[in-house]
Amino acid sequence: MHLSDIKDLATILAAVIAGLTLLKGLAEYSRDAAHRRLQTLVNLRVRFTDLRALQAVRGAIESDDPKALSRVSRNHRVDFAALIEEVALMLNSRLISERVAHSMFGFYAIKANESDAFWKGFERAKHEIYWKPFTDFAERMKAFENANAEFERREYKV
Repeated sequence: MHLSDIKDLATILAAVIAGLTLLKGLAEYSRDAAHRRLQTLVNLRVRFTDLRALQAVRGAIESDDPKALSRVSRNHRVDFAALIEEVALMLNSRLISERVAHSMFGFYAIKANESDAFWKGFERAKHEIYWKPFTDFAERMKAFENANAEFERREYKV
């Protein structure tokens, strides 16, 4: 074996090692990005379930009682809409899938959007542009629900 052959072999070996290192780095980056997205989603879900203001809104929506929903303060309903808009932003940025957004938040967004009691005190028609992200999300979740009436078991991932 000549010196030039050894040199060529070393160059090839270095290139293979560099390529494998690059692939490993890309895989780690991808896993880390998915972990950060999941952590953000979990934090949103914790806020959604643990904050008293949002618990009141969710409870009223679940009870399907318009009077209970209209008794929830306007500020609490605004906080609820703002959190749903954060979910919509994550969905529109492709940080979460439509299926996950629907599974975790869709029911509440749809019910709130369809409820006159939820919108009491908002002057919704006059200020429609401010509620567009919320209403667009709720309508998208309703369309998703209608399109997936026959639930198929699929993998859930962020």
